[in-house]
Amino acid sequence: MNRITKALSLTVVLSVLPVIGVASTFPSEPPAPATPKNFMLPEVEHFTLENGMEVSLIPYGTTPKSTMMLHFDTGNENDGDKRGLSDITFELLNKGTSSLSASDIAKQAASMGGQVTTSAGMNTSRIAIDVLSEFNEQAVALLADLVGNSEFSEADLERAVANQWRQIEVSKSRAQGQAVEAFYEAMYPAHPYGRIFPTNEELTRISRDDVLAFSSRYLNGSHAHLYIAGQFDSQSLKQAITGAFASLPAGTKTDSIAPPAPAPASQLVMIPRDGAVQSTVRLGQRSIPAADDKYVALEVMNTLLGGMFSSRITQNIREDKGYTYSPRSAVFSHDGAAVWYQSADIQAESTGEAINEIVSEIAGLQQTPPPAEELQGVKNYMSGLFVLRNSSRSGVIAQLVNLNIHGLPKSRLTNYISLVNDVSAETVSEAARNYLDLNTMSLIVVGDPEQMQTELSVVENLPATQSEK
Repeated sequence: MNRITKALSLTVVLSVLPVIGVASTFPSEPPAPATPKNFMLPEVEHFTLENGMEVSLIPYGTTPKSTMMLHFDTGNENDGDKRGLSDITFELLNKGTSSLSASDIAKQAASMGGQVTTSAGMNTSRIAIDVLSEFNEQAVALLADLVGNSEFSEADLERAVANQWRQIEVSKSRAQGQAVEAFYEAMYPAHPYGRIFPTNEELTRISRDDVLAFSSRYLNGSHAHLYIAGQFDSQSLKQAITGAFASLPAGTKTDSIAPPAPAPASQLVMIPRDGAVQSTVRLGQRSIPAADDKYVALEVMNTLLGGMFSSRITQNIREDKGYTYSPRSAVFSHDGAAVWYQSADIQAESTGEAINEIVSEIAGLQQTPPPAEELQGVKNYMSGLFVLRNSSRSGVIAQLVNLNIHGLPKSRLTNYISLVNDVSAETVSEAARNYLDLNTMSLIVVGDPEQMQTELSVVENLPATQSEK
């Protein structure tokens, strides 16, 4: 009998052997999930330069790369009467310095394995680069050069303004952009948090002197915090940072902007979009800030209600009734303030019914705590998502920046999973009752005017204050 024949014979014998004894050794139910573990933050080395600039070094991972993010405590909140000034300033940071052209900057970054990126936010803005670790010291020097020696030329300013306005025009031409703008205007009237898009006139009024003044006031040591996560030699990197940023002026730390006034009465804002086959809806209100000790419970409640694919609102108006493809609820925080909202693009002829279903889901959660199995599924989802957010160098830096913006203790990060899993079913209902007031919510609807009037007539308890944009 040759080897092939022997193998076939063995296969036949094994195939007819009884398998009852083997199968009986497997459990009839899957094992219980392990107890969720809190996040172990790597040992962060923190120091402050003589000019006030803070530095956080975070050893992370085994890949020989480093992510560097130089954050400044400034952004659109400091634009004043020239909205878009911070966006323009940060866009110009990688357009040329006294010794490097924009092309030189791009080539230098590429030779180190990365590229320079910039962005301006409401409370914080950044310039960043991701490089191979062998180029850590050169990357630090490049960041310092961009911040300290940018030219902010008139030609680059003109192009940046044109680019910004093109992007704004695209956003404002879409129903979603119109809804977002109207929503934040309703949430934060007469406050920087409520000013989403600058006008073309505001952008074109920004001069090179404005950019230089903004840079001098905010791009200094008093407002700067450099985060570096990855692989590095701590001693040589500290020396490189100290030397590269020694000439950055200290500046003077500016006071935080005044907090927004209490939210006004609820509003119904209708934005006509002739012939639209969908209604873009945003329903929401002001909520508690991230520093509040009930904020994690609010996040759990939001996730269960509309913040994940298997959430109640999503299952209701997408999966069960097919009114919309992309419903989503979220809690969004600025420094000292936050909003909760539900958004959806809904079939025009189903707008009223969909809004009523959203309201019904909110009311139901307020009245009845969720079942244990449903709540545990939400906690598992949030725990897993939190782990994913911390699975990269940029993700860990983003978490530390978030702590800094909202003045949160490190324990909010390291104990987050425990905080989520400690939220009870009754606490979820309590959060829905306390922070989702159906009598004070504002409703933004972008859609066909005639269809909107018909659909909104079936919505219960519409806001008394109504306006059309």
